[in-house]
Amino acid sequence: GFSAQAGGGATWLDDDRIFFVTGNSGLKVVPARGGPIKPIWAIHPEDGISDLHQPSPLPGTVGGLLVVHRREENGSALFGIDTLAVWKPTGEHHVIWRDPTSVVGRPVYCPSGHVLFQRGFETTEIWAVPFSLEKLARTGEPVRVADFGGVPSLSADGTLLFLTMSVGSFGPRQLAWVDRTGNLLSTLGPVLPGLSGPVISPDQRRIAVVAGIESGPAALNLWVCEVA
Repeated sequence: GFSAQAGGGATWLDDDRIFFVTGNSGLKVVPARGGPIKPIWAIHPEDGISDLHQPSPLPGTVGGLLVVHRREENGSALFGIDTLAVWKPTGEHHVIWRDPTSVVGRPVYCPSGHVLFQRGFETTEIWAVPFSLEKLARTGEPVRVADFGGVPSLSADGTLLFLTMSVGSFGPRQLAWVDRTGNLLSTLGPVLPGLSGPVISPDQRRIAVVAGIESGPAALNLWVCEVA
């Protein structure tokens, strides 16, 4: 989210625990098979943090990455979504990079020893910052990877997948199948504003996405498309 009390997201570590953020409640954890919810990173007014965004896992069970939305007195909804942080399941956390002049998001770990993230808002770029998995610390300065892209995703062998469009826009979009060379095969599901983040179910029969309603993006909803 890009407003106060709108942070969100979840990630699943290899030890079968789900770490998640909702609103300004901080980072919490719950067993994947159900059980008590426990706080990991609590947010306090004196911390100067509005909310947390988009947690993603690091390999194994060492912890993960997320975006910190700093609280700013000028009231700008975007101002302060500028910080990348690393967290441990024990509750320890620290900043790895900050850019007060821009908006950052979608951090993911790359097997090459980098953290990839998107930078910007209406038009985004993909950047990579060198990162030590052993030290859980930044080891160099960020470099630009793609001039026009967002929402980076990495496969196990390090292949990068990303959107090549303005991810800050709520324009109409539609799901589509493409082959490995990028040729369009077919479209599926309705055209919806702000459609993003498609995830295919394990049985490959359904696709979950986040999108607005057909009359406009007044509120984002979770949609499920039956592939057949």
